[in-house]
Amino acid sequence: MNDQPPNAHLAEFDFAKTLSPEMLAELAKIARVDRFCAGETLFREGQLYNHLHWVISGRVTLEMTTGASSPKCILSLGKGDILAWSSVVGDGRMTAGAIAMTDTELVGFDAHKLFTLMEADNEIGYRLMRSIATNLSRRLLATRLQLLDLFNHPQGTDG
Repeated sequence: MNDQPPNAHLAEFDFAKTLSPEMLAELAKIARVDRFCAGETLFREGQLYNHLHWVISGRVTLEMTTGASSPKCILSLGKGDILAWSSVVGDGRMTAGAIAMTDTELVGFDAHKLFTLMEADNEIGYRLMRSIATNLSRRLLATRLQLLDLFNHPQGTDG
């Protein structure tokens, strides 16, 4: 993993292409780079979590409990995906758990600081919310496709 400052990573993400250099500088002031080792838990389902992340490198799996059984992987995230969106869009309670599948590097934001910046600068807020909505839309489609595959190929069949 590299030791570049957060602002060097911010420019890599799609939303950054829509922001002025001044706006990126404002975001960089509250950004940080977080690193997780393979197998490390980032947060647990139901936990209050106050950070929003964009994946720089590595893979993160999202897991949900399904009752009496152990948690099940519902989605794998990689470069450019967002993580812990509930911290900005919802009440901060995580709807799934997250575990680093590989050594993973993230650009992270304290959700309260990010939300304050988005409120103070509506252009930044609009651009980031649009990026979050686009990311969630892709995730919803991926989940739908996974459900279709699950229903078309139930466990225990050769499919």
